[in-house]
Amino acid sequence: MDSVLYPNFLHDQTEYLDAARLWTESLDRVFLKNEKHELWRTPWLITRFANGEMTFDGNPIYSAICDAESKAVRIVQEDSEGGEGFVVWVEPTEWVTIRGDTVYLLTIVCVLTSRTLAETVAVVDRWVNFQGELQLFEPGMAT
Repeated sequence: MDSVLYPNFLHDQTEYLDAARLWTESLDRVFLKNEKHELWRTPWLITRFANGEMTFDGNPIYSAICDAESKAVRIVQEDSEGGEGFVVWVEPTEWVTIRGDTVYLLTIVCVLTSRTLAETVAVVDRWVNFQGELQLFEPGMAT
């Protein structure tokens, strides 16, 4: 079994920030590799309470949006106890681009291990490069 990275991230703010940094660095490399770094904005979703304090709940631990391609990514990191392991889906959102196009959101819910990090990077890479109808994207299939 692959060991959990940052197993105390929900109880240790330093671990949480380290995990968040790992997600950001890993996914920034995907955008850079695909020459789309300037199109994607992160963070996208708010992860702070009204008083400005961070939620530190892992939902999301990472988010990004590409208005030009009507795509977004949300990573939800779960605690290893009771977590799903690795679940992925794409759905339309209530958000729209400046052109009025619906934004489609790729959501990945996982317990962070080296395996799920690699799987996430692979799925996000396919999502970033996907050129078809967004609602037809298959997270488990190469495009």
